[in-house]
Amino acid sequence: MDYKIIWSPDALEDIEAIGKFIARDSEFYAESTIQKIFEAPQSLIHHSKIR
Repeated sequence: MDYKIIWSPDALEDIEAIGKFIARDSEFYAESTIQKIFEAPQSLIHHSKIR
């Protein structure tokens, strides 16, 4: 069965706000953090029975 993750508009706005907050100190860490946020749920696709 194929699964996909759907990000809500509110979640995307929150992630953008997180990135802007971190970028005030470090653009590098802001980009790194945003990337990790978007990659984290990928494990759910591959391991859908994780609790």
